[in-house]
Amino acid sequence: MVCLGQIYGDILYYATSMFDHYYKGVTYSRPEAYYFWGYYFFMNFIWIVIPGYLLYRSVEASGRAFQALAKQSEVRQGNGHTKKHN
Repeated sequence: MVCLGQIYGDILYYATSMFDHYYKGVTYSRPEAYYFWGYYFFMNFIWIVIPGYLLYRSVEASGRAFQALAKQSEVRQGNGHTKKHN
């Protein structure tokens, strides 16, 4: 959940900055290209990449946990320990 919040916040930051730039003519970085790409883009993009990677790992771990649970419940049903209700 924290990863999604971080990604949402960063995308919102980019979106509002772009909106201000294109519709209001307000720029939040210096005019030199390396300031735009270095500070504005790259330094903020890190906060999309790292939470994105952590979110991916979390989804994988959750998927493995649900697969293990499904396998365990199949084994129990096969041994007759629990009955499946329709």
